[in-house]
Amino acid sequence: KCIEFFTQAARIQPNEVQWMLMISSCHKRMGEYSKAYEMYEAIHSEYPNNTECLQYLVSICSYVGKPSIVFQQRLNSLQQNVEQPKPPEEGIEQQQLSPTENITNYDDRDSMGALQTKRGIVLPMVVEPSKNVGKKGIE
Repeated sequence: KCIEFFTQAARIQPNEVQWMLMISSCHKRMGEYSKAYEMYEAIHSEYPNNTECLQYLVSICSYVGKPSIVFQQRLNSLQQNVEQPKPPEEGIEQQQLSPTENITNYDDRDSMGALQTKRGIVLPMVVEPSKNVGKKGIE
């Protein structure tokens, strides 16, 4: 059932790599290592800089008897690039995110009640439990 759920999510958000990674992980957990490996490889070919996918590829190679050295080298290279950020260009100020990230007012809520910042970062709606919940539900 998880595969069906994540497949539907991937259809709704086709550019979100996370759903495909979740489908691949489901195959791995079900012991379908070859299928998972094939999916991770396909994801990697489409998203070559996705470190999460590379980590999964390195891991699953031992299950399918494939060498992982190429994937490990690529992962190491990407991780080194992340650890050594480029200095900012002259005249461009570094922008810092704050916990309240420019939330202006309640008009910034989307149809599901989540807040959206000025930079487009979506913060999910937090629902606090009701203090008046009895055996019959919310009173």
